[in-house]
Amino acid sequence: MSDRIENIDELADEYVLGLLDGDEYARVEARIEKDAALRAAVAASRDRF
Repeated sequence: MSDRIENIDELADEYVLGLLDGDEYARVEARIEKDAALRAAVAASRDRF
């Protein structure tokens, strides 16, 4: 995952808000399928925004 983003909540927020570049976005998409914590963080971000 991106060295730039360490915090899973921050990563989820940036994903939901569309702030990731193409490569980072693709990596997050792939990780979401395997990482329940990231899925939950993305769901929480979607609810928040």
